Amino acid sequence: MAKSVDELHSVQDIVKALLLERPKLRDSDELLACLVYEKLGYSWNKPFFAIMQAISEGELPTFESITRCRRKMQEKYPQLRGKKYQVKQENQEVYKEYAKE
Repeated sequence: MAKSVDELHSVQDIVKALLLERPKLRDSDELLACLVYEKLGYSWNKPFFAIMQAISEGELPTFESITRCRRKMQEKYPQLRGKKYQVKQENQEVYKEYAKE
């Protein structure tokens, strides 16, 4: 299901705000995703299956969309980069070579 531009900006805005408010999230995609889902109204009293169903039905953004927004925000705003950012950048070439094999 295609997302509207407004929906994509909403996720970006939420991700940026969370990265500003909680620096620990800059290095934790899992925690970031949980808090994005919470900000979008997901109740953690529901079973895990419910969140997966909501994602598959397009009611919530995918984990990949959230992490893509995080990467984009960290590229655009260096102050939002976590402690692991530089290490990941340094190892990028190793992973590129590995992927070619």
